[in-house]
Amino acid sequence: MKRLAGNRLRLAGFTLLALCAAGAAAAAKQPKGTNLLFTFVTNQAGFDTSLTIANTTQDPFGTTLIDGTCTLHFFGANAPAPTETLVISAGTVFATLASTLAPGFQGYAIAECNIPLLHGWAIVGDLGFQNLGASYPALVIPPGKRKKLERLDE
Repeated sequence: MKRLAGNRLRLAGFTLLALCAAGAAAAAKQPKGTNLLFTFVTNQAGFDTSLTIANTTQDPFGTTLIDGTCTLHFFGANAPAPTETLVISAGTVFATLASTLAPGFQGYAIAECNIPLLHGWAIVGDLGFQNLGASYPALVIPPGKRKKLERLDE
């Protein structure tokens, strides 16, 4: 009976060590930043796009507060050079317009950020956003190196 109890204790200790090791490995794999894809951004033909990025590291769950910046990369017609945001503090939202950062632009944008747990939103509407508009959430691009893709028609 004593031997069985000892084995249980040893097994419980091993399980605890295994869980601690698994937790440390998971913590090490946490992304250091967030990449957001804004799928359609325009400042052409009487339209403009509002881009917002929320730093949600301030929450009721005890998350570490992290401040940082994002670099906005534009891809498409009249794409400007990459632009860095001001510091986005924990619990705040960065907001801008395509007409401010990328006048005459139409395409998509990627926000490459050094802050985890970011979320983005865009609104495309008429200039001044007075008559019409459509909104969408930014997509989070999974971390890691992306594979080189081959064209299907080659």
